[in-house]
Amino acid sequence: MSSRNMDRTTGLPKDGPDVKDGGSAEAAVAAAAAAVPPTPGPPAGAGGASSLLNFARPTQWVPLPSKGQYYPQGHPWHNKEQVEIKFMTAKEEDILASRSLLQKGIAIDRMLQSVFVDRVDTKSLLVGDKNALMVAARVTGYGSKYPVSYKCPHCGTQAELEFDLDTFENKTADEDWCQKHNVRMNSNGYFITLPKTKVTANIRFLTGLDEEKLDKLAANKKKAKLGESKMIDQFRLMIVDLNGETDRGIISQFCENMPAGDSRVLRKSFMEIRPDLDTSFNFVCQECYQESEGDMPITAQFFWPDD
Repeated sequence: MSSRNMDRTTGLPKDGPDVKDGGSAEAAVAAAAAAVPPTPGPPAGAGGASSLLNFARPTQWVPLPSKGQYYPQGHPWHNKEQVEIKFMTAKEEDILASRSLLQKGIAIDRMLQSVFVDRVDTKSLLVGDKNALMVAARVTGYGSKYPVSYKCPHCGTQAELEFDLDTFENKTADEDWCQKHNVRMNSNGYFITLPKTKVTANIRFLTGLDEEKLDKLAANKKKAKLGESKMIDQFRLMIVDLNGETDRGIISQFCENMPAGDSRVLRKSFMEIRPDLDTSFNFVCQECYQESEGDMPITAQFFWPDD
């Protein structure tokens, strides 16, 4: 990744499923689609029909951050380290521009479904794998260069950055951190013993379906004018059992009453260990000279570049 006044680094991944500085990818696509004019058709008689269709749609292989290790047996991507996707075409652009799909919040899922070679439900995919596939699909359609405006979190100055999407790498668990906190990996995620309560939590990695549940829960709470509890709601989905206890009521109460020290370690562990595409970067503002870490913002230019 390249930019003005910044350098690539391995920082913390984004916290929680899929909120970027520029807003959600669905919102970015919706904003851009409204401004796109109709594309004129080709001039009449420009070449024969057979020559226009005499080509094969290219594909490419995309390494999965999870390496397929956390999908259950029977899932199409169980233990698959990489998967094949088709290059984006006008068909996928139409999907991304569909107002009905955008209103339902499923345009990106449908676009990914369209480029997959395997028949797989996008909701069953781990969030990190889905992120990596979304970036790879964008590169096949519009190239790896992604210019974006970024606001300094300290002084609010806007800076023009350019990311090279081809430089992003899949994030792996920090072995030193795992050893320090006695983390043990398993087929769904990992076990971790919380420092204050000494409870051993069995944690699973979240999927697109979990992401959808969290979004709907947040929307319902906002509609009902209830207080936000995003972190607790995510803990409830992440935790499979506590010291072997699987009762969801007991787990829910534990999440609400968990000591802050345990909550911090659990949240930090999820950020350090979950498989994902590392889009973190360091930024130095040329106005206030403050340094900050961030994740690549998703804006309208991600799927609708200016040129």
